[in-house]
Amino acid sequence: MGFHLTRQTALKWLETPAVYQIARDEVYELDDDSFRFLTSCASDEGCDNRDSAFIDYCLEEGLLTREKVTVKRPDLKPSPDPSLRYLELQLTSRCNLRCRHCYIGDDTPAS
Repeated sequence: MGFHLTRQTALKWLETPAVYQIARDEVYELDDDSFRFLTSCASDEGCDNRDSAFIDYCLEEGLLTREKVTVKRPDLKPSPDPSLRYLELQLTSRCNLRCRHCYIGDDTPAS
């Protein structure tokens, strides 16, 4: 029986190998063996012959499925170290509407 990465699963090469569950916005760091195994699951043929506890965990987390999934996945390249995983922008009530990218303020750009 073969397993495949779900459509909501993406392999990432951050500071360490990782897999990203898109729907839940969860990143799981992997060891090299697990990363190689999940990489083989991204192929059209799928994968099997891995520790059943690991497969069960991946099925529960929505990383793997028993259904064949055909998705064009990008080639993996190591990210810069450190990688940018999240970007958070917090606006406060102290905003003066003067940022160069602001579309709310007047038409003259801030200097």
